[in-house]
Amino acid sequence: MRSIFIICGFLFLGIFLTNCSQKEELVKYPFTDGDFFEYKTERADGRRIGPETIIRYTVSVMENENFKVKRELITKTATGEMISPGETKTYDKFGRLISVYDDLNKRKLPVKKIKGRFSKLYLPDNKRKNGEVVRMEGVISDMKVIGEREWNGRKVWVLKTEDCSYIYDKNTGILIYEDSPLQKRTLLRSSFF
Repeated sequence: MRSIFIICGFLFLGIFLTNCSQKEELVKYPFTDGDFFEYKTERADGRRIGPETIIRYTVSVMENENFKVKRELITKTATGEMISPGETKTYDKFGRLISVYDDLNKRKLPVKKIKGRFSKLYLPDNKRKNGEVVRMEGVISDMKVIGEREWNGRKVWVLKTEDCSYIYDKNTGILIYEDSPLQKRTLLRSSFF
């Protein structure tokens, strides 16, 4: 009986040590207060309906180094720009989602299923390698880094799921292009470039 407890103890210790050694290395996101990203958004089929739409993300850093990203929709009309409230997401300093607040309806949204997933605006240094798996927000399945490529004259890292592609600048790790079944987003302006 005593030998069974000893064997079980060693098995438990082995499993515990294996899980501890496989912990993911976390990298602090390089965002600073006032950083912004603006993406042109268009339908995936290329057809245009309505006016041009830009999505703007603005970063504000909190005292504990966590940060918030406010998303707004900017619709360009003949008379100017119309800004629509979107949502504000709070992340820890490593870019893991903590909470989501709906700015239009003034309420907190449930995040149970996506809590802890990483912001898709940035690809950390330690994930910029072939075969790396990344758990990004807004994507149901995990994404896989399929390699380094050249895209529109720029060196990039490409991530893919079954039906989506995400392209990140090789040097900064900033998202520059997103291609999904519904829409395409292309970086127009950012405080990083």
